[in-house]
Amino acid sequence: MPSQKVLLIYPLLNRTKGERDYHWFPFSVLPIAKSLRELNLEPIVVDRRVEPESIETIKGHLQDSLMVGISALSGYQITDGLHVAKIIRGLRPDVPIVWGGWHSTILPEETAQDSCVDVAVAGRGEDAIKDIARSYLGAKGLGSIKGIAFSDDKEVRFTGYRETKQFVDDVRGYDDFIDVKRYINPKTMAIGYFSGHGCSFKCGFCSRHFMTNKYSPKPIERVMDELAYYITKYGFKHIHFQDDNLFLDIRRVIELSKAIVNADHDVSWWANVR
Repeated sequence: MPSQKVLLIYPLLNRTKGERDYHWFPFSVLPIAKSLRELNLEPIVVDRRVEPESIETIKGHLQDSLMVGISALSGYQITDGLHVAKIIRGLRPDVPIVWGGWHSTILPEETAQDSCVDVAVAGRGEDAIKDIARSYLGAKGLGSIKGIAFSDDKEVRFTGYRETKQFVDDVRGYDDFIDVKRYINPKTMAIGYFSGHGCSFKCGFCSRHFMTNKYSPKPIERVMDELAYYITKYGFKHIHFQDDNLFLDIRRVIELSKAIVNADHDVSWWANVR
């Protein structure tokens, strides 16, 4: 019977581990973990930023893993991801290594050329990762999966970008995969949160349009339910809305602000404005 674990690795963002006292959740891998659990697989999230013994954790789960996922932005996160991937290759040359994140989204074919990459995912990975897992479980070949690049007979194939669906993931349950206490800054008690994804503009300096130019906000009621879950359970006092462009819909921001005040959670919030 094939292995049921899937390692999901979030590499270091900087060369020095301790340059920050706290970090936001590893948002790029947590929705992937929830998707894989829907297939009755066991996702193991390893965040290199907060786990001093992360390599030992990886080694401990590697022999039972169906595949390994690595999420990376362009920059040092690729360097650290490759460092980990080479360790994995040395210990288990047969285990597939799947890369996702912004770098593989923008440059899927280039990413797939590396010997430490078996599959590069372009775009949101919640659906693609399930198709990839099914492929490695013997359901179908990689060539039938949209939104990926991979080597086929020493040539890189890109299957084209997958049509982006509205993002509807519920962040409640993310704490099944991470120790939330590792992400709490006792000085600020702040939590990062996405109330929606996407942006309708195509600014030249922004990579968002590689995925979609649609704005997918969550309903305000659901936003408040999700925030209440973490505020009540962990005592967060500040919310950092990390939406690509929260103020795209001013009426929604006003509605959200009123909902936060009326909820009487005694929290403040901030966000970037464009």
